[in-house]
Amino acid sequence: GLGIGEEKKVTCALDRMQRTWIASEKSQIDPAFDAVAYFDEFYGIYNSGRDIMKIVIRAFGDERYYLRALPVHDSQREIGSGGDDTDFMIELRPNKELISYLLSRKNRLKVLSPDCIIDEIKEAIGGMSALYS
Repeated sequence: GLGIGEEKKVTCALDRMQRTWIASEKSQIDPAFDAVAYFDEFYGIYNSGRDIMKIVIRAFGDERYYLRALPVHDSQREIGSGGDDTDFMIELRPNKELISYLLSRKNRLKVLSPDCIIDEIKEAIGGMSALYS
């Protein structure tokens, strides 16, 4: 995320650039822009524009050990454990990258709250299922 001007931010995918050139236009990174703080509110780099929310997920079986060793986000906290599962809470601005991550964990993770994230997961699963009908 480059702070360009006073209002516009652009995220550059440097790993996907095929060629570069020197442009006649110049831009400055706003010295007040704190990239670490800005991206700390997301999973990945995509700014969804959504509000920060608390998301509770349940990890089943060995996935709970994986999440303890490699948290989803810096805000992650363990909030309960019982039997073969453990509940974790993360607090961030949800985005497509987070939903993709949660879906990638298949039946090893379940979103417990909030309902809006559960609905996004259900919609994605429904769309995926329809592809194989």
